[in-house]
Amino acid sequence: MDTAAGTDRIRIEQLRALFQTAPLAMGAAQVAALLLAGTLAWGFSTPRDGIALWLGAVGLDAAVRQTMCWRWRRDVERDAHARLWARRMTWASMAGGLLWGVGMLVLIPPGQLVQELLVLLVVSAVASGSVPTFGAYRPAAFAFFLPAILPYGVWAALQGDPFHVGLAALDAVYAGVLVWLSLRVSADLERAIRLRFDNETLATDLARQKAEVEAASLAKSQFLAAASHDLRQPVHALGLFVGALERMPLPREAHEIVAHMGASTRGLDHLFSALLDISRLDAGVVGAVPRAFPLGPLIERLCREFRAESEAAGLDLRCRWTAMWAMADPLLVERVLRNFLANAIRHAGRHGVLVGVRRGGDRVRLMVYDRGPGIAPEMHDKVFEEFFQLGNPARDRRQGLGLGLAITRRLARLMACPIRLASVPGRGSAFGLELPLAPPDVHASAAETTDRVSTGRFIAVVDDEAEIRVAMHEMLSRWGHRVCVAGSGDALLAALAAEPEVPALLLADYRLAHGENGLDLADRLREAYNVEIPVLIVTGDTAPDRLREASERGYRLLHKPVRPYLLERALVDIWAESSAS
Repeated sequence: MDTAAGTDRIRIEQLRALFQTAPLAMGAAQVAALLLAGTLAWGFSTPRDGIALWLGAVGLDAAVRQTMCWRWRRDVERDAHARLWARRMTWASMAGGLLWGVGMLVLIPPGQLVQELLVLLVVSAVASGSVPTFGAYRPAAFAFFLPAILPYGVWAALQGDPFHVGLAALDAVYAGVLVWLSLRVSADLERAIRLRFDNETLATDLARQKAEVEAASLAKSQFLAAASHDLRQPVHALGLFVGALERMPLPREAHEIVAHMGASTRGLDHLFSALLDISRLDAGVVGAVPRAFPLGPLIERLCREFRAESEAAGLDLRCRWTAMWAMADPLLVERVLRNFLANAIRHAGRHGVLVGVRRGGDRVRLMVYDRGPGIAPEMHDKVFEEFFQLGNPARDRRQGLGLGLAITRRLARLMACPIRLASVPGRGSAFGLELPLAPPDVHASAAETTDRVSTGRFIAVVDDEAEIRVAMHEMLSRWGHRVCVAGSGDALLAALAAEPEVPALLLADYRLAHGENGLDLADRLREAYNVEIPVLIVTGDTAPDRLREASERGYRLLHKPVRPYLLERALVDIWAESSAS
């Protein structure tokens, strides 16, 4: 605001305030002139010709300035003409001030002290009334009230008698007070204008920075989606081939090689799954379905799952059983606890890890303690940021990707359950998820869904990648299914025309050749058979829009690379839902 452009903007706002308030002030001054003229004409012996001449001059000046204000409002480029309007109003204000200042000498006959004081009082009131009006623009204010009151002071001083000399001194003091008030009014308005401009600038900068952050986040998501899509295709095919090899009778040495291949593909899958979790949560397609569930079995199951990993790391993993229940989404709570456990085992060194619960009122806190290096207080927020890792400057992937706690925070926000972190450097850390306490549900079913897939189903597979078609056919066939594969929707419909059986499932890639996609193909197939055929979409595209599109149509969606056991579980769930409906 210290630049010339900022000064011009302030002048424009000052002139806007001046031209908006001046018409009312000039109208009030005109009323005062009429009352003064009437009082002098009928209450005193002042010559009426002089009064009429002065009143006409004041009225003409008021009309000129009112017209000037009207023309300013009509000027569509008044901001560009600000300097011109400023000069016009300043000269017009000076003319008006002189009419009041010189005119009052005409209205004061010699020896009429009462009349003199009456005129002085009215002129002083008009001059003081101009301060809040013309004070918006300091030159116009000075141009009006100084010519309005100083002529009387000069005239009174020239009279020479003590009374008039005293009035001349008072007039000078009064002029000084008006100057000070005008400066204050102008300075206050200028500060208010500057503050408003600063606020507007801050708001603009904030909006720009927000847009830049959103654009960067969108660019990041688009990059991850594009990069992962191309990488997922070969990894997906590799995983299917490995899954098929694992069920083939092979020599022991070959099984060891296949096991190493499987470990490598699982490592890639962990990377893609972490990126996918971020995309799914950002897309808003993951929803929380809270219900009452017991915490004890969850803790026991996860500790049993992580037991081998902790023993391999030389850790003592201890779990404390609890009979307490919580009200939350059990699947999301499990994912949070799983990330807490993986993080604790990774950083506990050679010390132990403890899983337990703490109760406080109507809340229960699911806790994971470790005796690792701890986290400095200034790093408590940063450890929940994406790709941030403590003590891993070389980005060793064996120490994780830096996404687990970022996903955990998103899941906790989704459930509206706060995460608590307490840590002392050198003594370890405690991560906790605070959940609403729930009464035990004695009628809750403890039955678990089996992982086995019923065999003998007729499955239609569409993918434009030949390797994936071969791998999918090989694996599904070894699972005991009959498979029809095709590279496009038209090819699939042509192949199915010779089949007497309706497909039990359509397993389709989202992005097919020639602009075709699996969602539209699913609609075509259902329309051709007039049957709600179960649909499973498999894609390497993790864009949030893609996730929403599949979710809105009610189709199950898996992301490449798909591990065989996940595909198996998805088939179980889909056919279970189909049978239930």
